[in-house]
Amino acid sequence: MTTVSLHELRMASTNVDTQEQQYSMQKNLESFELSCHGKTERGTICEYIVARQLNQLGYDSEVTAANAKYDVVTRLPDNDVRIEVKSSLLGKSNNYFVMGNIKPYLFDYLFFVFVHPTQGIVVRWTTKTEAYKVGRYLSDNLNGMRFGFRSDMTSCQGLKVWDVEDFPYEINIKS
Repeated sequence: MTTVSLHELRMASTNVDTQEQQYSMQKNLESFELSCHGKTERGTICEYIVARQLNQLGYDSEVTAANAKYDVVTRLPDNDVRIEVKSSLLGKSNNYFVMGNIKPYLFDYLFFVFVHPTQGIVVRWTTKTEAYKVGRYLSDNLNGMRFGFRSDMTSCQGLKVWDVEDFPYEINIKS
């Protein structure tokens, strides 16, 4: 049996016209690599990305077990907080990111990982309170809330989101 190496695959893919492809190595290598994974694997990878970024900011963070009700636990000076991580590729037909299955009662902070075809992998976050504020106007079903974002990663519903480097533990997650 003959197999193809990653190098051979990458060399062959340079011959493919990428104008029609939404994600490509030429547009953004990191996004392309992440877009090649299935939804579950991409989600898990994004959980580790968020935990690593928070660790780099000085917040002790770790990914939880696959069957946990939230994805990352982060130790702040006064308490541990529960973080949910959602990721999305940009929709090819509608040019929107859609983050679904969001259940604010299961987390304190919500992190969004946008896999943008040209701008790369962008991480933003919001609070449980903000998700509830905006989410109460959305239809809620058994799978939770869905938030939509434009291609520039701004919320369609007016949800306030912040960059990872702005992650302050000082925000009162109860209010």
